[in-house]
Amino acid sequence: MKIDFRTKETRLITFYLIISALMILNLCLFVSARMSLAGYWSDRILFWIWVFTTPFIIILCWKKLFTKIYFGLLMITLILSFLPMAIPFFAIFLSASGEGRINHFNLDNNMRIQIVNYGILGRPRVQVVKDNFLFDQIKYEDQDEIQKNDST
Repeated sequence: MKIDFRTKETRLITFYLIISALMILNLCLFVSARMSLAGYWSDRILFWIWVFTTPFIIILCWKKLFTKIYFGLLMITLILSFLPMAIPFFAIFLSASGEGRINHFNLDNNMRIQIVNYGILGRPRVQVVKDNFLFDQIKYEDQDEIQKNDST
């Protein structure tokens, strides 16, 4: 069976599979080596491209059994994320929208310090991130309580 890459459907499916593979690669790198794609917004843009292309793929390939199973798994995952007080849903929202980053400071030598809070029940964390060419790496993360010095 020969695959014709000139059709719009095949190109869209190939694009979607590449975006999905990049998201899985990004997730595996973050879990194993605390690294993500270079730049703060690259992860979020990749996620939103995936979110916006998913309905097109589902509508385009709805007649296939795999698409119906995939759609069912996505809906079950979304519903299950609401069960524990929607904490997983809000964590995904805060990290995907950029609302989880409270403050950031760019330093010399491709380093930045940022204060993030990706959970609604957790405390803010301080992260020191090294900006590399393709990937950013979290060098240090402090989960202790952040104290403000407001004495003037």
